[in-house]
Order: sequence, then C-alpha cells, then structure tokens
Amino acid sequence: MGSTNNQNENDQREINFYQLLAKIPILLKKLIKSFKFFFVALSLLPVIYVILERFFNVHFGLSINLGYDWLAYYGSIIASLITLRGIEITLREQNEQYKKEQINSVRPILNITTDFDRMESLGEETIPSQRILYMTSSDGKLKYTNFIDLKEQNTSDNDTNSILIKINNIGLGHALLEEVKCTNNNCNHKLKPDEKFMIDKGTSNILLIRFDGELKGEEIVEFTLRDILDNKYSYKMKLVPTVEKNEDQGKKDDEEKPTFKKIEVQRNIDGEEELFILVKLDNAYFEEYFPELL
Repeated sequence: MGSTNNQNENDQREINFYQLLAKIPILLKKLIKSFKFFFVALSLLPVIYVILERFFNVHFGLSINLGYDWLAYYGSIIASLITLRGIEITLREQNEQYKKEQINSVRPILNITTDFDRMESLGEETIPSQRILYMTSSDGKLKYTNFIDLKEQNTSDNDTNSILIKINNIGLGHALLEEVKCTNNNCNHKLKPDEKFMIDKGTSNILLIRFDGELKGEEIVEFTLRDILDNKYSYKMKLVPTVEKNEDQGKKDDEEKPTFKKIEVQRNIDGEEELFILVKLDNAYFEEYFPELL
C-alpha cells in the first residue's frame, strides 16, 4: 500500500513538473507581446509630437533637431523590433521542439495479445467473481480487467459478438482510454467517467469488448487516449477473426459470409448469468506503431 502511494506521489510530482515547464514558453510569449506594445508606443511618440506642434500649434518647450537624429532613432527602433522578432521565432522553435520531446517522454505505446491461454484464470489468483468468464463447453475460466459494452439495450446477447484481448502498455507514459469507435458497426461510444480506465506504463489490461451485432469480417476499432499531460491520441486497431474451416462443405461462394470460430462464456453478476459469444482472433494489431497525436 505504501509503495502504491509513493508511486502516485511520484507521478503527481512528474505531472506538476511538466506542467510548470509547459507554462514557461507561454509566459515568455506574453512578455514579448508586452515589449512589442512598448516599442510601438515609443516609436509613435515623435510622430505624435510633430503632429501636435506643426498642425495644432501645441508647444512643449522642447528643441529638437529634425535631422539625421530621427533616422538614427527610427533605425534603433526597427533594429530592436527585428531583434525582438528573432527572439520570438527562436523561442517558438524551441517551444515546438520542447513539446515534441515532452510528448515523446510520456507517450504511451500499446501492443496486443489475442492468445486465450494468457488470459486464463488460475486457481491461485484472487480475482473478483464479476471479472471471471466461465466457458459453457468446459471447466475453463477466463479473466478480464475492463469491460467495454457497445451493445444497445434492444439488442439480444445472442445477436452480439465479443472479443477478449490483452493490451500491453510498453511506452513511457500512462494511457487513459476515453472513447471507442468502430468502422463497420458504425458505433461511437464515449466512456462515462466511471467507465474510463488507465493502462499504466509497464502494465497490461485484458479488455472484454462487446459489439452491437455480429462481426462480418475484418474490423477497425479506434481508441481515443490521453496521456498524463492531457495530450490526445488516436489508435486504430485491426481485428482479423479466425475463420472456421469445414472440409465437408466443399468450395464456398466467394460472396458467402465466412463462419468464425466462437466460444460461449458466461459471467455472473449479482446472481444473474450473462452470455457472451467470444470470437477467436487470428490477429489483432494497431495499424501504426505510434499513436496519432490529435
């Protein structure tokens, strides 16, 4: 318990440090803008003085030699503005480079495992009963960490397919999952506050995802993530279901819907059993190694 609290405190200090560094370029930019205003106002003072004295006959009791001193004056103003502009460009480039380095230092990187053997619930493990899936055809048990339900209320459990995948965070920062989109099933599900979960760096989460309908083939599932600095990412995962091979069926029509390997599992929630039809996957992978920064 103490090590967990220490880890949380270290993470919070890391977040505060990065947030402080992120504010420095913003403060410098505001300072440059105030200097710009000062130089513009200062350069207009001689013009205002000449206009008031020449056209409005307002005298300030000053004697000014309108010669090359004016050229030197405005030359120094222009040189100062050019220098200031150069400083601003340099700071902007350094800020952009800093942001890239900052993102790279906390960016999560995920990969996927689809092997059910790595998701079996072993006897010595202490797992809440609602996080266990019981196979209906055997005594085997599978476990999961988080459940993402994309099923609509009016859809029957028998008409839905689910997948069980293990996501590993091999990046340098934590990942907060907050939205899931599907291309073929046309689903767009923003997780509620109590549904969002964190995949910590160096850890794994087993996700049970239930779709609103059956999988018709290869599916693209898009995850929206956030890191600890509130940078937003998009990760597109491609699912390749395992096709059931039936030699007795002979050659199939190319347009015939493929049959996927499936297993039925149940979970027990408050004494009520809920059916899930898990589709086995030949493969599941993210289309890009690094998530897309939004």
